[in-house]
Amino acid sequence: MKKTILFTSLLISGVALADPVVPSVSNIERINTGATSQPTTPQQAMPSSMLLGGKDLPLSRKEQQAIKTANQWVNGKQYISNGGQEVVYTYGAGQAAIIATPLKLSVFELESGERIVNEGIQLGDSVRWHATPVKQGNQTNVIIKPTDTGLSTDLVVVTDRRTYHIKLISNSKNYTPLVKFSYPEDENQKAWNAYYQNSGADNSSISLAGNKTGLAPVNFDYTIKGDNKMKPLRVYDNGSQVFIQMDGKLQETPALFVINGSGKQQLVNYRYVDNTFVVDRLFNKAVLTLDVGGDQEKVTITKG
Repeated sequence: MKKTILFTSLLISGVALADPVVPSVSNIERINTGATSQPTTPQQAMPSSMLLGGKDLPLSRKEQQAIKTANQWVNGKQYISNGGQEVVYTYGAGQAAIIATPLKLSVFELESGERIVNEGIQLGDSVRWHATPVKQGNQTNVIIKPTDTGLSTDLVVVTDRRTYHIKLISNSKNYTPLVKFSYPEDENQKAWNAYYQNSGADNSSISLAGNKTGLAPVNFDYTIKGDNKMKPLRVYDNGSQVFIQMDGKLQETPALFVINGSGKQQLVNYRYVDNTFVVDRLFNKAVLTLDVGGDQEKVTITKG
């Protein structure tokens, strides 16, 4: 009888030892909570582990200052009403930088009336960066988006007025929402154009911006042929630059090309200031073109 009882006790103990460990109530709650959690809505930020794989690159002092300026605008309570505080670089003073972050948009604002030429946006890394032009009225902007952080590349934007070389950097937290340029030479040229138009100075010898001697002989010996609506009011040069003054009533600014020795059109560096093309070189022949409803209007400018 005692042997039977002992055997039965051992059997029961063995069964108890073989039973699986039952999870605690808290563990069950965590499992159930995870199984019934709601999917992420579009308004919620994606987990960094799902998107942000790269490490942030170190920022220079200039780039940190751009972030500081941009943050004053982003975090300001009245930035919409007071016009904001965009990051403004001086054109020609050095390479500008745009800091961008995934899931946010950085805007590069061109000068009013400035247009991007065909295939005028080029990215060093077009796989992990996106740059898209957007036009509203007379204003063209470039929307910049990175796909990840820790990236760096170059952006070149060629317009009908100038060429921009911009460094792009992606960051996990900081970004510059709005970047634009100032053009000191253009402002200087506006002042000289206003002086020229409002003064009674002799056209044969006037002071022009860009001439270091302060006194420049002006040559008006240019022939203009083509569409009357787009003809310049006057064309002249100071021996190193050509000035093409347009009618201020033009709704769109034409593109300017220089005709080379082979008779082909080629891009030329110029600025458009106060309704005037300022070309930083002399030429024998150039054309102004404007696409209107599928048709191309054209004006030819010939020296002599």
